[in-house]
Amino acid sequence: MYPQKNRFILLLLVILTSHCATTTFTPLEGLWPTLSNTENTSQFNALVTLSGGLSLVLQEPKNHTLLVPVDSVFQELPPKVMEDLMNPTNNNLRTNVLRAHVIPGSYPYKRLTKTKLVQSAMKKDLQVELRGSDIFITDAKVLQTLRTNQGYIHLIDKVLKN
Repeated sequence: MYPQKNRFILLLLVILTSHCATTTFTPLEGLWPTLSNTENTSQFNALVTLSGGLSLVLQEPKNHTLLVPVDSVFQELPPKVMEDLMNPTNNNLRTNVLRAHVIPGSYPYKRLTKTKLVQSAMKKDLQVELRGSDIFITDAKVLQTLRTNQGYIHLIDKVLKN
């Protein structure tokens, strides 16, 4: 009976560590400090900084979940799109694109695996799909998850349409 108990504990550890491999636990800072210090998110950070208002929202004590495209995704966009997003006079466009990447509430990786639909801050429904062990949100694959004291940041491989 004792060896069977050890097998159960070993199986439990394997299950727990396989989930931890997809989630990076950072010191629990807020969304904005965590996002600002995360590698491979400088393009999204620049858009947040230019928008002004969203960085203030990210400092509020409310929970949010951010879907943050990694830098390489922005490099694949047509130059005109990036030019429009970075243009200081296009604040409405930039804010709408950013709000499409904000989900009110806290959605850790595990909760997403049990969810079929979430709604962005733009009130747009985003489909959540589990494909094998990967999570896709409106066809954007979740690459990494960062936990903060205000919710979660999911690094994704696409820019979501607003």
